[in-house]
Amino acid sequence: MHTTFDSLKLSPTAIFLLAFLILGAGVSPAHGQVDIEPGVKGALNLADLRGDDAQFLLQDEQDPSRRTGVAVGGFAQVNLDETFGLRPELAYVQKGASAETEVQPPGGQTQTVEATLRIDYIELPVLGTVALREEGDVRPVLFAGPALAFNVSAEQELEADGETETADFSDAISDVDVGLHLGAGADVPTGAGTVTLDARYELGVLDLPDEGDADIQNQGIRFSVGLIF
Repeated sequence: MHTTFDSLKLSPTAIFLLAFLILGAGVSPAHGQVDIEPGVKGALNLADLRGDDAQFLLQDEQDPSRRTGVAVGGFAQVNLDETFGLRPELAYVQKGASAETEVQPPGGQTQTVEATLRIDYIELPVLGTVALREEGDVRPVLFAGPALAFNVSAEQELEADGETETADFSDAISDVDVGLHLGAGADVPTGAGTVTLDARYELGVLDLPDEGDADIQNQGIRFSVGLIF
């Protein structure tokens, strides 16, 4: 049975993070006018799982390795002053993990089985940004904040001896995830707009399984490039 919004509201962690999202989206500076700059970005997302039970989700005795995916979407840079700002984002993100294991069917030869868990999300981070002193035309930026994500698909793929089997995993994965993003980047002005580069670490704080108390969460490293108009 999937996680519902009612069950999400019962979670103290989710209440705190959702309140942060709502309050953060409404912050305005005490003096002066808010400067809002829209943008788009794409990213390479190196996702995997963490937690004591992470290996069991892929039916493997070893810790899972990274699934290489993408993240694409848009954002708005809300400059509260010359230093501080907010950056709400909306992105389609590919997460999950992969693992390899050796199996020997009865009376058969040992085979290498590669298992890949693919979980795709619509993700809504709200990041607080701090712009540092410019180095030439480059403006370093630090950022951190919570992210709310909605699971749009989940499947497990098993590949062995050139044959592939895919199974729907939607019933096993929670519909909603909450994470924390922490990273750094740089903004570089160009004739077409401001190019923004960043690298971030994402830490999932809710367990992935829809039922039970298994200790399994998302995590990942993301490298992004975007354009602020």
